[in-house]
Amino acid sequence: MGELRAARNEVSAARAKAAIYKASAVANRAFTVGTSKKIRMVVECMEDIDADSLKSAAEYLVDFLQDPAAVILGSCPSEEKVSLVVALTPGVVDLGIKAGEIIKPIAKLCGGGGGGRPNFAQAGGKKPENLVGALEEARKDITRQLEK
Repeated sequence: MGELRAARNEVSAARAKAAIYKASAVANRAFTVGTSKKIRMVVECMEDIDADSLKSAAEYLVDFLQDPAAVILGSCPSEEKVSLVVALTPGVVDLGIKAGEIIKPIAKLCGGGGGGRPNFAQAGGKKPENLVGALEEARKDITRQLEK
């Protein structure tokens, strides 16, 4: 059992490293939004990354982009599964934006639900065909909120 646990931990660590590598590749696609305060943002579909690795990728991007930053990531780890993550820095949360409020409508579009803390939220769904559209809606929603 110990060997099995160790092997699972190694696989999980390798997946997280691969997700962070993919995240570093999309970091250069960050864009700036906001009128009074400029916020760096990344909204990306990260292909077939599992939920835990997606969380690692979001944490990496938030650290890389620095405060104030917002990261919204989605992936389809299997044919009928969607994983979503929203990560916000304290500077964005201070503007009244909450990760859970951003993730709930996009999770609903993807046939699921989720929630979390003001700075970090995760969700899942069962409609991968809606992921790209849901991420676009999230980008529009957070951009509207930040340009007030």
